[in-house]
Amino acid sequence: ADGSISYRPKYPGKEASKFVHNTIVTPGGGEYRLILPDGTKVWLNAMTTLRYPVQFNKDIREIEMTGEAYFEVAKVVKAGKRVPFIIHTGSQKLEVLGTVFNLQHYGQKIVTTLLEGKVKLNFAGSDHDGQYLSPDEQATFDMASNRVKKIQVDPFYFSAWKDGKFAFEKTAIEEVMETISRWYDVEVIFKNELKDFQFSGTISKYEDINKLLQTIELVGGIHFQLKGRRIYVMK
Repeated sequence: ADGSISYRPKYPGKEASKFVHNTIVTPGGGEYRLILPDGTKVWLNAMTTLRYPVQFNKDIREIEMTGEAYFEVAKVVKAGKRVPFIIHTGSQKLEVLGTVFNLQHYGQKIVTTLLEGKVKLNFAGSDHDGQYLSPDEQATFDMASNRVKKIQVDPFYFSAWKDGKFAFEKTAIEEVMETISRWYDVEVIFKNELKDFQFSGTISKYEDINKLLQTIELVGGIHFQLKGRRIYVMK
């Protein structure tokens, strides 16, 4: 299911509300849009969990997330200073400095792609603390190896999902199929080794799954069989 919510606490002055949290979970094939109590806009992709307080602390804003979300963080100032916005995901802590970005955390990798502003990244148990990202930069933190990789990217390919599109550019077929699996809530089974196969293209997320697979097949060298809720991938 998909939908949206704009939340405002009924009793904003109550201290007890600081300790109450909301948790939103999107299933496979689901998406959600919400506005947090501070005015921050969040788009949640499929298989995502977001936990946030009913009322933010006056000195710091903290939330927890797994899955994938696109953020437009509201600027909040207290006594002339910006109130920090912190996102905890896995063993990464992301500090937002007035920013638009995409954050993805499925499995052992956390991928942060910055569109506007600036973010600071800290990693538990890693020597890479205090890394900053500028627009059009992306950091991938591998929690298994404690390694961080930072590169220049076109953010379109990592945020198009928010606008109803799958966008790939020379993307490994395993990664393409992981995205399709989460959105269509299907299991993907590889019958052959296709690690060198890459796909580039932009497709509507709301396309019928058979038509989507046929579109990928047009590039040649790959074939799909859809049986129930399983997709078999082969040469």
